[in-house]
Amino acid sequence: MAHWSDDRIQRLFNIKLPIIQAPMAGSSTTEMSIAVAVAGGLGSLPSAQMAPIELAPFDDAYCPVVEPLRPEVVSFHFGLPSYLLLDRVRSAGAKIISSATTVREAVWLEAHGCDAVIAMGVEAGGHRRNFLTDDMSAQGGTCRCCPRWSMPSKCLSLRPEESRMAAG
Repeated sequence: MAHWSDDRIQRLFNIKLPIIQAPMAGSSTTEMSIAVAVAGGLGSLPSAQMAPIELAPFDDAYCPVVEPLRPEVVSFHFGLPSYLLLDRVRSAGAKIISSATTVREAVWLEAHGCDAVIAMGVEAGGHRRNFLTDDMSAQGGTCRCCPRWSMPSKCLSLRPEESRMAAG
């Protein structure tokens, strides 16, 4: 494999390869997540279709389950929990990432403490959901969205100082 010259994603997530497995509900498995991690990427465990007994809502009662595990990355999709919970996750040593389906959501996520934002356009196979509006027409394609995200930002993208990723 040729060397990828931009290693920000590897440094941010402490991984060998610039590969992040999407947490695809219904098709990703624990075994797949482990295999991606063993290969050097960032494995992801989807939770959108887990039963309540398998996964509680991320709240004050569930946060103590995550804290002692000290995961390196915790991703939230469909918005973020409260600042207090994000602070607890960050204090446990985790980087926080989330997906945005619009530029407005990306800006909101950055303002609310995400270390990186995933641009998720309509190409994501319908597996996305707005969280700042119910208007699905507000979502565009990933290729249309990413260039519009070229404003200065703390969060991996098209510009070296940004931390945005694209999915779809």
